[in-house]
Amino acid sequence: MNVLLRVHAICVYGRCQVAVSTVYIGVLLLVGLTGIQLDFKLVRRRGATAAKIGIAGFVIPLGFGIATGYLLPASLLANNVDVTVFAMAGRPLPWGRV
Repeated sequence: MNVLLRVHAICVYGRCQVAVSTVYIGVLLLVGLTGIQLDFKLVRRRGATAAKIGIAGFVIPLGFGIATGYLLPASLLANNVDVTVFAMAGRPLPWGRV
């Protein structure tokens, strides 16, 4: 993902489409190469353990993030932002601004 962030440094006058497309093709090739070298016997043996760790690696940080959003003081929230929306989104509204 660090490569994706560096692509914007080589974009000139907003013409980034070729560079970004090239990076995405490279990422797809890397994922494909990793899939080719996968040992399916090991996946069958350790699949349940890997699934549990993967789910926990998603649910635990998500839960901590949502809990942090609910526990933040109102002084840190933007004007007219619902606490639930802030906790779920992780950033204040409006959605279009970065």
